[in-house]
Amino acid sequence: MAEQQLRTVLEGGGFFEGPRWHEGAWWVSDFYRHTVSRVTSDGAETVVVEVEGQPSGLGWLPDGSLVVVSMKDHRVLRYADGTLSTHADLTEHCGGHLNDLVVTDAG
Repeated sequence: MAEQQLRTVLEGGGFFEGPRWHEGAWWVSDFYRHTVSRVTSDGAETVVVEVEGQPSGLGWLPDGSLVVVSMKDHRVLRYADGTLSTHADLTEHCGGHLNDLVVTDAG
């Protein structure tokens, strides 16, 4: 069996949630920092968007826009062209915090 080596890719986070690999980078929510970040393999972090209601699950729609679960306010947010908007409000269907999500190829 091949020997494997572990290394830290990103330090300083609060609590990482909903990790995804997308277009050559690691994307992750940090719900205590209220951020969604893109992290390259060399550990360079770019904060893509801030989500006040605590971000969690991540996905991408067919048009390339990012969707993010906003845990505390029961919304799925869409981030496109630098703008964050409500994609779906699930308040009437949610008794607690939202968490993860899955996006199909059809969106």
